[in-house]
Amino acid sequence: MTQSNKAAKWKRLVNYLIDIIGYLIICLVLGFILGIVLAITGNVDFLESATFDVLSQLVALIVLFAYYFFFELLAAATPGKLITGTRVISRQGDTLDAGTVALRNLIRFIPFEPFSFLFGEGWHDKWSKTTVVDK
Repeated sequence: MTQSNKAAKWKRLVNYLIDIIGYLIICLVLGFILGIVLAITGNVDFLESATFDVLSQLVALIVLFAYYFFFELLAAATPGKLITGTRVISRQGDTLDAGTVALRNLIRFIPFEPFSFLFGEGWHDKWSKTTVVDK
């Protein structure tokens, strides 16, 4: 892989924005379905409980992880990467295995990780030894 194959930072930003929108749409659909189920079963009061607050945050984190994990494992690209014509690979140019994809996406949960791109290589690329390249 040459330096010229690396995706431009503006593409990485576009990938991020598209993927956040996709993630939010998934969360809205899941929330809508949950609301319907709770309304049908008569458990609408559950939405105001502290348990619901904790569970909803946990589910949101799981959905975010699953969004990136499954797309990057199965297609080496999230919807954002597909739209911008980029994909994620190892630094050696290989497709990623499940462990590397999992590590890459767990690193995304580190506070301020998105800002690591302001100072060079992003942590989820650096620490997982991956990179995003143009197809």
